[in-house]
Amino acid sequence: MGRLGQETAGAVDDASVVLHLHRLYAATRIEQAWALHLRRMSDYGFDRILYSNACLPAGVGVLEDTLLLSNHDRSFLDPFCRTGMWRGGIFIRRAEQQGRRSVSWRVTDETALTEDERRILAFRARHGVVAGYSMNFSGLGVHGRAGTGLCARHGLSQDDVDAIWERHGLLIEVMNIAFHLRVTTLPIDLPGRTLTRRQREVLRWASDGKTVQDIAQLMGLTAPTIEKHLRLARAALGVQTTTQAVLKASFLNQLLRVDSCEPIGDRSEAPAE
Repeated sequence: MGRLGQETAGAVDDASVVLHLHRLYAATRIEQAWALHLRRMSDYGFDRILYSNACLPAGVGVLEDTLLLSNHDRSFLDPFCRTGMWRGGIFIRRAEQQGRRSVSWRVTDETALTEDERRILAFRARHGVVAGYSMNFSGLGVHGRAGTGLCARHGLSQDDVDAIWERHGLLIEVMNIAFHLRVTTLPIDLPGRTLTRRQREVLRWASDGKTVQDIAQLMGLTAPTIEKHLRLARAALGVQTTTQAVLKASFLNQLLRVDSCEPIGDRSEAPAE
């Protein structure tokens, strides 16, 4: 069996693909779906992935409002994110411009690259991120711009990757789309953006058009306590108004989430009763 055959051995068995998709759809947390996805893509020779999802339409390019999932080394990932190179999306943008779902990392005309693109590609090359495929998920789901970069394991060339894609590209696309769509239905916990159960509850009532007094009566609390939960929810989500908080929590799939073991709130703050 040749090298490419070894890379994808056992990866395309119909039963295993169906089982993978079944497990993916059964995942209840993003961490579970991500672990399944990493194992499956590794079967095809892609052992490093960077997935990004600007969870809000206005959050494109804003790191704080973007879900980033990756198993790249920190030596690559930290500066890649800190310096804003992750926003470049060279190949994802190419796929969008060409109206394609996926695109090879092959660079056929270096003269067409901008200075920033050359800098990003040089940085990637220094860290061995040289062969792979990128996908864009525009038009899929209700969130903002999203895409993924599949990096081939060390030792595989872009020729090898293109050959893998020629054989299994359609199936790889389907599994990446399935992962993306599953992620868009699961609660998204951005750093510093997670709500407590009480905060979600008051926002759910607010989304129904209830006033502070209404919510207080429905929850058996005082109006000042409801105001406190709304204020903390706005602060956690980084917005100014309750309407904005409801919208953002909805996009992050946090309003209807149920975490049975989650604390009701921060016990360090006594209720304003």
